Amino acid sequence: MITLGPGAKTCTPCPPGTAANSTLNVCALCPIGYFSADGGKTSVDGRCTACPVDTVSIPDRTECRKCGPGSMAIDEQCMRCPAGYVSTGGADCTECPAGEQPDPKGEKCMPCQMGFFKGDGDKECRPCQGLTISLQYGAKTCDTCPDGKQPSVGNKACVDCNPGAAGLKGACATCPDG
Repeated sequence: MITLGPGAKTCTPCPPGTAANSTLNVCALCPIGYFSADGGKTSVDGRCTACPVDTVSIPDRTECRKCGPGSMAIDEQCMRCPAGYVSTGGADCTECPAGEQPDPKGEKCMPCQMGFFKGDGDKECRPCQGLTISLQYGAKTCDTCPDGKQPSVGNKACVDCNPGAAGLKGACATCPDG
């Protein structure tokens, strides 16, 4: 609360988002990282209250909020998690393990689709290419088809070589006549 000037007989409450600055006899906006829902009336010393860990103060300083999915609180700002990381809106982002990548919201890790893989250090799932395949969800590497088979379109399965062809290490070749 502040007084309204020389000789004032009553105090005026500070509005939400502010607290009394008794030196200047004004209500001052709470600093970043602090809030006041009621002008400092309910705090012990009439000052702004620090935001809890994992939250940031909103611009009018009337409350603190958690960051949204896929972001984290850093230096009183909500920052997007780096590629390959997820967060539910707290103070930390967590790296997705091999075989998984962030969902579109960046909130949880999801397994790679069949035909894709994600190794250690990769940021997202990548398609198996060439003569390699991924037969399962959440693959960490791509594999080769057994002899007599080749990758299907999309590298999601091994299929038999065509009649008259032989396969070795995922590659089918037509057998020579004779």
